Amino acid sequence: MTLRSITLLVGSVAALGLILYCVFPIMFPSKPNPSRLLLAKIRGGDYAHAGDKDAFRVVLPKIVDYFKEQLVEQTVLDVGCGLGGTADYFYTQGFYNIWGIDIDEGAIAYASSKYPFIDFSVFDATKVDQKFEKNFFSLLYLFNVFYALSDQEKAQALNSLAEVAKPGALLVIFECTSPKPEDPQEIKDLAGKPMRPIVLPLFHDQIKKSKWEIIEAIDLSDNYIKWYKDLLYKLDQQKNSFSNEFPVEIINRLTSTYTAILAKLEEKTWGGIVVYARRKAD
Repeated sequence: MTLRSITLLVGSVAALGLILYCVFPIMFPSKPNPSRLLLAKIRGGDYAHAGDKDAFRVVLPKIVDYFKEQLVEQTVLDVGCGLGGTADYFYTQGFYNIWGIDIDEGAIAYASSKYPFIDFSVFDATKVDQKFEKNFFSLLYLFNVFYALSDQEKAQALNSLAEVAKPGALLVIFECTSPKPEDPQEIKDLAGKPMRPIVLPLFHDQIKKSKWEIIEAIDLSDNYIKWYKDLLYKLDQQKNSFSNEFPVEIINRLTSTYTAILAKLEEKTWGGIVVYARRKAD
């Protein structure tokens, strides 16, 4: 079987999974959060992170350079995979051995049906060492996931991820930042959970105490401002068409949530960053 025929077969299976998901919802008792579905529609793909595909263009080159284009050999863990779009994008770039985890059962049901060539499962990022073998993954990434964890859970996740990472493995964290701890009641995400950006001094301390070492950290604060402005513009321009599919309260919730995030970014009380870290040898 040629590579083209394999690709066509995989695409057909994915399309069939999505058709079954839409036509026979009883087969998928756990539905994804409708706010996530609306966000994916606005972003033009099954992902919820800032920047949409532009974020991949910013982050991916250094990942590819790290592995010197030997992508097909890498074992990859998508932490907080959501609807599966990010894992699918990495798959299209040549990372064929991908596992995705998320605590959202509805999102995992959706991702598994639409992207059956990727291994998705419901699991907690702070306990991955209880699921996967030691020294298994060579690439682990989190796109706008750490904000959903408390400071203690962030430290637990770093330690747990290190246990399943090979020595020399690459960890990529794409996230909102803050110079100091935020009031967890101030802004909540689309699931109603407090948003807790990475507090940079604390995060650096947590990294030092873990089995990771930072290779590079790139400030993306200006990118985040542009990305959230673009998102709100798209939402405003298309909200009338979205109202045929989604309740007004969901559209309003997205608008208020991302308006509040943009205000934080423009005030420079929030920022954005991508951190590349290497798993130290034991």
